[in-house]
Amino acid sequence: MTKIAQIIAYDVENEEQSQPVVHGAGPYAVEVIDGPNQGMCIRFTTSLLIGRADRCDLVIKAGGIAQEHTRIEMRYGRWTAVNLNPEMRTLKNGAPIQVSGVADGDVLTIGPSRLRLALDEAGYDPRDATPAPWFGRKKLLLGASVGLLVLVTLAVLLAAYSTSRESRLQTEWAKELVADNTKDMCRLSSLLFQARHLADAGNNEEAKERLQSILRLECGNEEAKRLLESIEDKEKKQAELIRQRELHTALTREAVQPHLRDAEHRMATGDMAGARAALGAALAIDPNLPEANDILSDIEIRNKALRQASEGKVDNARQRQEQLRVLQKEAAANLKSGAQFKALLAYRRIAALETNPVHQAEVRRKIEAIQASLTERAAADLALAQRLIEQKQPVEAYQILSKIVALYPEAKDAQAKLETLRPRIGAEAKRLYEEGVASAAQGDQATAQARFRAVITLLPKSDNIAQLAAQKLQPAVSTAGKAP
Repeated sequence: MTKIAQIIAYDVENEEQSQPVVHGAGPYAVEVIDGPNQGMCIRFTTSLLIGRADRCDLVIKAGGIAQEHTRIEMRYGRWTAVNLNPEMRTLKNGAPIQVSGVADGDVLTIGPSRLRLALDEAGYDPRDATPAPWFGRKKLLLGASVGLLVLVTLAVLLAAYSTSRESRLQTEWAKELVADNTKDMCRLSSLLFQARHLADAGNNEEAKERLQSILRLECGNEEAKRLLESIEDKEKKQAELIRQRELHTALTREAVQPHLRDAEHRMATGDMAGARAALGAALAIDPNLPEANDILSDIEIRNKALRQASEGKVDNARQRQEQLRVLQKEAAANLKSGAQFKALLAYRRIAALETNPVHQAEVRRKIEAIQASLTERAAADLALAQRLIEQKQPVEAYQILSKIVALYPEAKDAQAKLETLRPRIGAEAKRLYEEGVASAAQGDQATAQARFRAVITLLPKSDNIAQLAAQKLQPAVSTAGKAP
């Protein structure tokens, strides 16, 4: 006996036992297993409409159920349950659905009623479906005799009408089914095409909106799921690539700055060979360094002036004027960029080369003004550093003092305080290094790299702990370099 026959079968040996009430005909069935109309079984062939309206195939008069609530129909070669009223829910095996495929044995919850689906037509035999008895076996014979007379009469009268009505309804249902299927298929195809086009154009957010709309209409659409996963994976890879590039750029900039400062300092002191070597070390780290051309141009100008002086191609006056012109240009550029100490060094060299007393006096006034500005600026920062020391914030004080010394290396008070803080900063750097090692051991690479960079920021490059921290960061730099 098939599963549908099992739903509607009853024990003919026990006439007192309650049995399902069966209506309709067809190889598929829906049984009300809980709630209003419990025990009712509706058979159908192509589709089944469930709701409160009398025009529905399965009428359930209860609150929480729309006039036309749910339709069960064949779509794309499989049975599909469609929720017809978005304001009221339809659950499949306890999960809410809008449009979802259903299978034999699934349970739909509609308002207070629970319906079990029998969609397996294998072995279906119309004789398996036996109408629910209204009387016992003995009374059934009498009722059947009377009913037969009535039915023969009604059958003749209603045959033409029933045939016409059933044919018309089936035609309308078929047209409605084809129209709905065509509409849904066109909409899904259009959304999927738009999503692919947007993803190819790089508009990932709009593409994801289209795909999510598809999944709301058909949660099991595998092609939409695959495309959505592909877009999300692509976004993750792009974000990681950008992060690696930014990290590589930051680390490269941090590594090249000491060489640039060394080149500028050597050039200011007249050591052109040393300046060129320092610039070469910077270019070895970053071949596309934008500052390299300006520094190299100044080196060439000074080297040319020195060669001309050594070879006797120009007299001392012209050589001195050329040097003065270069130094004045350098001093003006340094003042404009805020590098006052570099400007001070340039003006001191100008004062040494200048022979005109009027010009010498003017240069000395500029030197005194720059020294006064540097001293005033250093004094303000020095006072702030002293307050931080008194407030037991040695790291912040150390950073301010380092800034003072970098801007004005002749600030002796700042250098003295810096030396007194070095042991405490060394201890803090050691603590940060140990925290970085512990974080790396726990797999927290972001925290570990932050601690190692903090160590490098606090200590000079020659310090052992700073070198160890740089070695710990080396794998991250290598990985960032390979990412592009």
